[in-house]
Amino acid sequence: MWRAVVVAAASAPARALCRAPPLPPPPPRRRAVSVAVSPTAGLADERLETRVAGLGPGQPVTLRAVAADERGCLFQSCAHYRADSRGELHLGTDASHGGDYTGVEPMGLFWSLAPAGMERPYQRLVPRSTDTPMKVEMLVHQGHSLPGALPGPVVAKAEVERWFTAPGVRRIRLKEGGVRGSLFLPPGDGPFPGVIDMYGDEGGLIEFRSSLLATHGFAALSLPYFDFEDLPKVMKEFNLEYFEEAARFLRRHPKVKGPGVGVIGTGKGAELGLSMITFLPEVVAAVSISGCSSNTVADLHYGEMTLPGLRFDMNKAKATTIKEALAKWGPDPGPGALRPETAEKQRTTDRKGDERKPAVEGCPGTGFSHRGKETDAVRTGKWMRTKTSHGPGGCTSGSSFTAVGTDGSEKSRGVGSE
Repeated sequence: MWRAVVVAAASAPARALCRAPPLPPPPPRRRAVSVAVSPTAGLADERLETRVAGLGPGQPVTLRAVAADERGCLFQSCAHYRADSRGELHLGTDASHGGDYTGVEPMGLFWSLAPAGMERPYQRLVPRSTDTPMKVEMLVHQGHSLPGALPGPVVAKAEVERWFTAPGVRRIRLKEGGVRGSLFLPPGDGPFPGVIDMYGDEGGLIEFRSSLLATHGFAALSLPYFDFEDLPKVMKEFNLEYFEEAARFLRRHPKVKGPGVGVIGTGKGAELGLSMITFLPEVVAAVSISGCSSNTVADLHYGEMTLPGLRFDMNKAKATTIKEALAKWGPDPGPGALRPETAEKQRTTDRKGDERKPAVEGCPGTGFSHRGKETDAVRTGKWMRTKTSHGPGGCTSGSSFTAVGTDGSEKSRGVGSE
């Protein structure tokens, strides 16, 4: 009996030595990767907040945006990011290290949207309908993938809707005398400030900016001037009387408050807007976006006066890339680079023979706005201002400029008097 007890007592430590060591505690479970975009549905000119969570510290990812226009043409953009020590990203504070843009660009994935590799290049993402939103899918891919290359696996995705109108905005199609287009009126009784909205040499009726202006309290007239209904099919010559009739119609509308109206234009529409504020007393403010300070391509007639269209010699034209253009005209182009300050001052003569001297004012660090996509301007972080002083009998002097902000949004101002 005593022997059994001793043997049992001696064997107990041996069993303890053979026992497996305790397992280490399991590592903390990583949260699932998620991407949150706020607001998920909002106006197309509203800034978005984009955040990614659930990544590993310093993990490289590619963020990609994908959208399609009404014809089904696919547009996409991408940017390279690295998560912070908490495994999170915020496009409002974190910089992109590559892809279609670099630096802190909260709206970079939107203004850098370009036709996908299988699509025809150099197309513009121009909304043709103001009643339906543009849907954009936001994707988070593992690793860094070059633009156009096959991206890594998708670890998170979200969808946002970009609307071009708000509830209560009214759209009225116009066929008033010789004037064509669409009038957008904000909800309420008014009266509202009136704005004529024109685009460039693509022609036709483009309404989305007018609709957005109406959501912000403007009575906006989207005014086509060729290649629409019974208007001229090509941009050969124009009569300023057509634009004068449109300005008078808008100024006299019961929902529009006076004493004058404004005009906002892009490209050729900006040129025409500058001619309108120069010669038409109904127009008291103008915003020029990517417009020339001269009348170009098509002759402009007004009564017995004709402004010849400045022609271009396409044999001397040279195609370039955005990077090359920014290197030449960007914020620090270096010695010998061309700058907007070199633009010549021009003189015109009004109907009464009074000399007017529109001056193109050069501002240090100015650049240009590349209008590759119509829904979000490419950021340059600079602005130019065009000032027109009217002679005796004209309206008050007008000053206008366009600024492209660091968030990719476009900020334009038109001031009736200075």
